[in-house]
Amino acid sequence: LDAVREAELDAATQAEISENIKRIKGTVYRPMKEFPELLQWRSLFSKDAPDALRFPILIILAPSFCGKTELAMSLFEAPLKVMIGNLTHFPDRMREFQRGFHDAVVVDDVRDLSFVVQHQEKFQSKYSEPVEFGSSPCGQNSFKRYLYKIPMVVTINYSTSNRELLHTCDFLGNAK
Repeated sequence: LDAVREAELDAATQAEISENIKRIKGTVYRPMKEFPELLQWRSLFSKDAPDALRFPILIILAPSFCGKTELAMSLFEAPLKVMIGNLTHFPDRMREFQRGFHDAVVVDDVRDLSFVVQHQEKFQSKYSEPVEFGSSPCGQNSFKRYLYKIPMVVTINYSTSNRELLHTCDFLGNAK
């Protein structure tokens, strides 16, 4: 009985979310301005450059409530959005990533840039293998995703901790 109630609650919640999306996108939402720099970055993923062993991530830095997430999501047809906040690990939502369906990953609301540095191997996935997102100590329960050539967008605020890493870190400070 509890499972049925939970399923009904989930269905009602999803219906409410769908209605809110429809209403907001139909009345409040305005299309995002196109930025040439973003279009140029996105175009890197459509060609196979000989030196493209890894692809650059995009970090969108702006104040809270200015539309960073909406801008990031508007760059793609079917991005997977994962909320990070103060987490030190990728949330279970990464299990939902489906190559061939999702065309990007938006890593939203990162509150500490050291998260990005600690997970560099995920943000710049190698062409030769999937990356592991989680595993149990014995390795029996784990999941991996192949993210080569999948655009990764990170949204951060001005209050995000360790923002100096954008300039001092070998990974984040690299303009490429």
